[in-house]
Amino acid sequence: MYFHSNTQIKNRCTHVDQSKFFKYVKTFTIFGHRCFIMEYLGKSCFDLLKDQNNIGFELKIIQNVLKSVLQTLSVFDTLQIIHCDVKPENILQNATNNQLYTLIDFGLCSIVKEQFITYIQSRFYRSPEVIFNDNITTKADIWSLGCVAGELFLGVPLFPCSSEVQLLYLMDMLVGPFPKEYVKRLKCRGQYFNSNLTLKSFKRLSIDSLEFFDEGHPFFIYNNLAMNVMRYDRTKTYTEEDPASEDSCLCPNQTHTDVQSSETGEGVNDDDNGGNSVISEKEMEQRQLFLDIMLKMLKLDPNERPNAETLLNHPFIQAKLD
Repeated sequence: MYFHSNTQIKNRCTHVDQSKFFKYVKTFTIFGHRCFIMEYLGKSCFDLLKDQNNIGFELKIIQNVLKSVLQTLSVFDTLQIIHCDVKPENILQNATNNQLYTLIDFGLCSIVKEQFITYIQSRFYRSPEVIFNDNITTKADIWSLGCVAGELFLGVPLFPCSSEVQLLYLMDMLVGPFPKEYVKRLKCRGQYFNSNLTLKSFKRLSIDSLEFFDEGHPFFIYNNLAMNVMRYDRTKTYTEEDPASEDSCLCPNQTHTDVQSSETGEGVNDDDNGGNSVISEKEMEQRQLFLDIMLKMLKLDPNERPNAETLLNHPFIQAKLD
């Protein structure tokens, strides 16, 4: 099944730019088993992150990752193919050029509007429309890539959850609220949302689903993505024993009151960095670009999410980063 999925997708991509895909060296059959040999690639983003003790990547590296994967997803979008499993483990660095990355593992790929299993995407990277089983398109891969981008910068998953219910709660907290026009379209809205179209409280969600989880984010102090990105201090070491302490690299010593805009991170500057290492003005400008592309990829309504081709023209991808 895995072999056929990979080969079928590769065959569907025969007439497009093959440089955007991993390369087959050889396919063969041995003792009745179909096998294939792929080009030699380097470590996955997951392993690269682990190698540096889960301290987030520099923005230039993340830019290279996003550009490489978006080029592949752009071709997929043209062919109406959903990868269905974009995650750090499936993005490998080129063995000879560390600025290039390759999206691998086409085993779960599906064709838009064709019948396919609805339980797709690894949970931490699962899009809202997959949870709701609502018109799943190539935009689902864009959501997953947005989750990957955040993880590569902050060093830990954006949505570390034990269930889909907790995942919805974390989505609503970090990049929400869910747009009411989107909620209105959902057939399952009564299961997760109140009559006023807001997400049910974590307590109600927990009780209704019998899936009990703690309130808040296990890694972040701030309850929105912008704050965590703009205040992240790469000079501190992440400690698993106390990830939510103010000494954690993910939780700079700051209060909520000194931030002017939780949506864009405006108002965060060198002078109000809470005694942590100074983040340069240039770095802050680059973080703003990064935050902008990430928030676009993490639009809760898939109709508002840009496609891969549009994102390739985003200022963050086009910028010259050090």
